[in-house]
Amino acid sequence: MKPQHKAAWGCGSLFVALLGLILGIEETPREHGTEYELFVKQMPTLQVIYRNPAVCGECDVEPFASLTPPVKSEFAEFCRVRYGISEVRACYGIYLERQRIANEGRTEVPSRSEAHPSSTSRVDAVGGLN
Repeated sequence: MKPQHKAAWGCGSLFVALLGLILGIEETPREHGTEYELFVKQMPTLQVIYRNPAVCGECDVEPFASLTPPVKSEFAEFCRVRYGISEVRACYGIYLERQRIANEGRTEVPSRSEAHPSSTSRVDAVGGLN
């Protein structure tokens, strides 16, 4: 291998290692596969793939009081790296809000115009009503 190629491989390897220090992947297991979300770490670490210990994927977020001390400790570390938040309850609130939004999406019945947007636009175009 030529010296230029060795230098390029060395620079490329260094670049990938540096990316691993600042980029992380949140892994969330789901019923029909696993979701991955890329994020910028708020503090550099050698770990790249993270799993939120307070969220189980398809099930609802467990009440904070039911989390065991080891899970709370893992969650605190996850929050520091993922969001830069040292207050565990504030970070936990992010996931409670996501759960609330997901629950609203499952229970809301769309209005007629949301369910069939083309039917209302035809009425507007033809009849000029609304």
